[in-house]
Amino acid sequence: MAWTYHDYLEQSTNALRLARLRQHISEVNQEIQADLRDGERSKENEHLVKYKEGLLTELERLAGKVSDIDTSDPRVKAGFTRARPL
Repeated sequence: MAWTYHDYLEQSTNALRLARLRQHISEVNQEIQADLRDGERSKENEHLVKYKEGLLTELERLAGKVSDIDTSDPRVKAGFTRARPL
């Protein structure tokens, strides 16, 4: 399977990394759900679940680093739909 948003670590700021990581987690979720809809509980699915758990840990770490987001940057704005209190 080819991931579109796996390159979140290559983004230039933590805010952009966080937005890209959220997109990557979404595409991993879609793949897991597709396997479940097909009635498969394959080893690859188990691997994806563990991979997603690692991504969620990374999400928490990055979210803690993002403190000052420049929302005027359209690349950042596209990744965030609303502000959340820290």
